[in-house]
Amino acid sequence: MRRSMTWVRRPWVVGACAVAAGLAVRPALAQSPPGAAPDPAPAASGSVRGTDADPAPVAGDIAVSGRISPDPSRIGDVLRYEVTAVYPAGLTINLPIGIELAGVEIVGVDESPAVPTGDGFRKVFTFELQRFEIGDGTIPAFELTAVTPDGEVSTVQVPASKFVVDSLTINEASPERRGEERPLSPDFPNEAVEWVVYGLLFGVLLAALIWWLFRRFFARPPAAVLVPVIPPDEIALEALDALEERGPSMLERGESAPYYLDLTDITKAYLQGRFDIAAMDRTTDELREVLVRGGASLGPLSASDVLAFLDRSDLIKFARVSPSPDEARDDLDSVRELVARAEAALRAAKAAEAKAQESRPSEPAREGSV
Repeated sequence: MRRSMTWVRRPWVVGACAVAAGLAVRPALAQSPPGAAPDPAPAASGSVRGTDADPAPVAGDIAVSGRISPDPSRIGDVLRYEVTAVYPAGLTINLPIGIELAGVEIVGVDESPAVPTGDGFRKVFTFELQRFEIGDGTIPAFELTAVTPDGEVSTVQVPASKFVVDSLTINEASPERRGEERPLSPDFPNEAVEWVVYGLLFGVLLAALIWWLFRRFFARPPAAVLVPVIPPDEIALEALDALEERGPSMLERGESAPYYLDLTDITKAYLQGRFDIAAMDRTTDELREVLVRGGASLGPLSASDVLAFLDRSDLIKFARVSPSPDEARDDLDSVRELVARAEAALRAAKAAEAKAQESRPSEPAREGSV
């Protein structure tokens, strides 16, 4: 690393010079004729303003130095150039606006805050530079701006700094271009790879075609799963048995409305499953429209009996009429008896119809014999 430093004379040196000049002028004043006005002594730079005032800071009290690293460097390295300014209190040190340094590229500029040093301050200006030529290089001298509290502006020169760019790379001073290396990927068109890809595609298509032909002509259709159909009367009687088991506890807890809601749902589900009437989604009034005015048939059952049971259940469900346990049990038995009566009548009708079909073929033979 190379350092350069410029020091300007201190104020006490200027004062000593002024005293020496006064002593040299005194003999001349002693030989001057009487009454003649003495010549004024020349003012010294950095003199005080009055006898009791402190000396004002001047640009001559500023010390600047420059340091560059790394040195030597390689081409393209980012060089760090630090300019340190030490100056008295009261001054302000700045970089010039739009600074340019010939021979190097300025990558970035940073300015540190002023740091107290006891009797003054220190500020560091850091430049990030690059040079793309081999050999000796020079950062040219430039000036810093110093401003006093009174607004007076002066400049201080930063000396030039030399450095060396001594190599292109780490290991070779003058590297030579090498030959082209073989690429990692294979050259295309690559016929072997193409044949492998085409073979894989053909195999996939062939396997799909064989699977389709097998499914189309040789595979057996899946066996139909026959779900046994439970007759509506068995469903209703099983539900009535379950309600009969939990009914007493429900009635003891005062749950008459849920009890009759289950009882009416069992009744409607039986009517819908046995007589193909959409009863589950209809209210009692809507069922009355279907059964009375619509002419829907309940087979052996009386529509008035069914509607009377539903009306009584609605009073308990919606009007909060509390039936006795005996009445609730009787209503459940009436629904069970309704299902049994309907099933007995339907079985009797089917038996009569079967008997009638058996007797029909014998009638023509009997007429022929006559």
